[in-house]
Amino acid sequence: MSGPTCTRRAGMLALLAGTRRMKAGGGGNKLATAWRDLPELPQALGGQFVGAIDDRLLVAGGSYFNTPPWAGGKKMWVDTIYTLGRGGKAWRVAGHLPTPLGYGAAISAPGALLCVGGQTPDEASSKVYRLRLGSGQIAIDRLADLPQPASMIAGALAGDTVYVAGGQSSPQSTSALRSFWSLSLNGVDGWRTLEPWPGPARILPLMSPGGGAVYLVSGADLTGTPGPPPGRRFLRDAFRYTPGHGWQPLHDLPRAAQAGVAIYSQGRLIVLGGNDGAVAHREFELKENHPGFSTEILEWGPQDSWSSAGSMPCSLVTTGIARWGDEWVIAGGEARPAKRSSRVIAMKIL
Repeated sequence: MSGPTCTRRAGMLALLAGTRRMKAGGGGNKLATAWRDLPELPQALGGQFVGAIDDRLLVAGGSYFNTPPWAGGKKMWVDTIYTLGRGGKAWRVAGHLPTPLGYGAAISAPGALLCVGGQTPDEASSKVYRLRLGSGQIAIDRLADLPQPASMIAGALAGDTVYVAGGQSSPQSTSALRSFWSLSLNGVDGWRTLEPWPGPARILPLMSPGGGAVYLVSGADLTGTPGPPPGRRFLRDAFRYTPGHGWQPLHDLPRAAQAGVAIYSQGRLIVLGGNDGAVAHREFELKENHPGFSTEILEWGPQDSWSSAGSMPCSLVTTGIARWGDEWVIAGGEARPAKRSSRVIAMKIL
């Protein structure tokens, strides 16, 4: 399923989406959402860090192409940090990362946004930056480095513990990582290496905290074929990790959702968009005719069943999602391969 590619504003809108269960026994309440547009980013971006500090949205780093890669274009890397306050009419520059950086894990923590790992123009990064607001500008300090460089990772904060999963160790990697690490924000012991999930290695998985656990969903394993695009095996599996109890496999998703986003709300895990891999092998053939990524919303409930829960106004992948008051905000991302978007959309669960 694919939809609008998010390359233009659609104005303010409200979209109500009912739930249609895909599996017998799904049951439960229907999901309804309302969507609206927020001010666009000054620069169309993909792979950027998206988060919120107090009542202010943040977007940091990311990348874009000056022209498409199939036309000899080059990926351009960004270090700019943008912020948007409640009721703001435009994003403003509030600082710069120490280096151009993208494709790491963005984790909103109390009073801070953590930018974990990622990729610079030259290599994967092991650095962890903590962004704080001070007098309208961003102050940056460092937390403990990851055990190894990793980009295309997923991360989540559960309680006072940061979890990071998957990724790749270099931009040229033809194999993915099956690493699972944790860091206590109250401790001084650095990162711990934990038992990984009982499934394949993967890049660009989705991760969300919820109910005292963390969920790891989808992504893609690398097959070893260099590409372009590199060979990927799109994954539909899902897992729940509970500290002290380990991993529990969940029912497979109806489709892959690589590089989408996931949230947890009222006992439900909600997956928004993502790349289902249907035309992934034809990206350099389709070029600008690529249909875009899935706009479908999937919902997982306590009965361990997935259901189709409506659709988004458009799909943005390799992006992030941040809780902002009673809304969830997705800012920028890839509308289709090599095509970045400046669109910012906010979802409220009704």
